[in-house]
Amino acid sequence: MNKKKIFKDISLNMIASFLPILVLQFLVLPQIALQMPSDQYGKLLAIIALINLTSGSIGSSLNNIRLINFKNDHYVRGAMDFPVFVFMGSILSVIIFTITANILNYFDNIMNYLISISTSLLMIVATYLVVEFRLRLNYYKILIASIFLAVGYGVGYYLNYLFEQWLLFLFIGSAMNLAYIYTNVKLPKYRMEFSSYFNYTLRKLIVLIVSGVLLSSASYVDRLMIYPILGGTAVSIYYTASILGKTISLALQPFSSVFLSYLAHVEKIKKKDILKIISIVSVLGTFAFITVSFLGKSVLSILYPQFVVEALRYLKITTITSILIVSSNILNPILLRFYSFKWQLSINGLYLCFYIFLSFLLVANNGIMGFCLAALISALIKFGVMIFIIIRETNNKGNVNNITT
Repeated sequence: MNKKKIFKDISLNMIASFLPILVLQFLVLPQIALQMPSDQYGKLLAIIALINLTSGSIGSSLNNIRLINFKNDHYVRGAMDFPVFVFMGSILSVIIFTITANILNYFDNIMNYLISISTSLLMIVATYLVVEFRLRLNYYKILIASIFLAVGYGVGYYLNYLFEQWLLFLFIGSAMNLAYIYTNVKLPKYRMEFSSYFNYTLRKLIVLIVSGVLLSSASYVDRLMIYPILGGTAVSIYYTASILGKTISLALQPFSSVFLSYLAHVEKIKKKDILKIISIVSVLGTFAFITVSFLGKSVLSILYPQFVVEALRYLKITTITSILIVSSNILNPILLRFYSFKWQLSINGLYLCFYIFLSFLLVANNGIMGFCLAALISALIKFGVMIFIIIRETNNKGNVNNITT
């Protein structure tokens, strides 16, 4: 692999990921928080989490399964498998979103619901189509798409005032992002036939979507659980405490996507390379924690002065949790590329079960801190299990061969 090219692509992808995060987390949402009651703002955060959980996990699964199969000659020639998979994923997203939103009583008017569903569908298609840039390792265009997304957030924020729909900024951002991607990708000329791999790929996709929902739960299930149990104000406080850690984790997430893009082009990875990756992850995580510890109070006082006093109680523990989660996500492409898909379900399912169980166990006597402790313990278990499996399988095989079945 060309190390300079990898470093350049990681840098471009980090900028591409951080730019919309910067606009959304540090400009748009703090301004909205100043104009809404804390309980309503917490509800808005829960809705955003649900959108990201459904569309993000399904879109990323479609993206990754296409990336893994990019050498498959059937798909190169334009079999209809993936357009059908995208349609099926979109329907699934609408069903999951609608059922969950109704159970948690998120929407009091039809317009908010329609904007949310439309945004979710736009995000699925955009997340899938951007794989065409990843296949060609064209991270410059991914950066441009992210600029459109960030600008769309800003435009949508001002349109909120005209139409009094607080979710409009997500819809406009997603629409502008998809518009750029769609006009710049080179899609194959699809033929009205399915490949002989359709059922095989569909089974893999189902496993990956279930795993993706479990994996995305690490970032979003906290808000979805806190809202019905402790209320919207608790969501606002918890979100404020975790925003810096999650922002850093999202900024580091490009390592994972670039890593998988390059792993798609290789047949094996050596143990020393795996240990080197683990070492880099550890150093980055330590640096991120030190940075948040020094700057956290000052930054949160600017962004969320109304929540900062309460949020500081949970800042360090939520930061450590976010770092453990992103460290696991960076290592995940190794499992995704070289091992059986069963590990995706097993590890992420184990994490979610521990998280839900510990949350209900600890929240009664500890409130928000109970969720923080549950998330930390669960993330630590997941990270440890993932390292154990990777090292054990590597020791068993010397060089890790592609044994995914």
